Amino acid sequence: MPFKRTPGLRLDKYTNRLFYGTQLHPSESISPVMLAQKDTILAMVSEAFTNICEFEQATKTVLDEEGLSTTQYPSYLNFSRQVYKAQLAFGGNTLINRVNIILQRWVADGLTQAILERIRDEVWTLPAPGP
Repeated sequence: MPFKRTPGLRLDKYTNRLFYGTQLHPSESISPVMLAQKDTILAMVSEAFTNICEFEQATKTVLDEEGLSTTQYPSYLNFSRQVYKAQLAFGGNTLINRVNIILQRWVADGLTQAILERIRDEVWTLPAPGP
């Protein structure tokens, strides 16, 4: 059975790293202010990880349907992650143009434009830029 990343697994790793420390950074070094905001931080991060897992799974579904080798997944997932980041910062025509710039960058790096457009259309439901 393949390893599947879940929001819970990501949140556990994040919580352990941030609030319980490591040998190099023991938990005593965490500020009291940050510890007081722990529940708020974890709620925000939990929502973000859920969103990330959903769009990554949708992207992987498209890649599976395209018959790509799993060795090619990381680049296409990175494209999808960049679209996610762009949609957090932009909206409207600015978002559409920004995603097109990201898409063209990945095409220049050797990814298949049709697959990237399919991810843009099906995973993110964004239209192609107009004339």
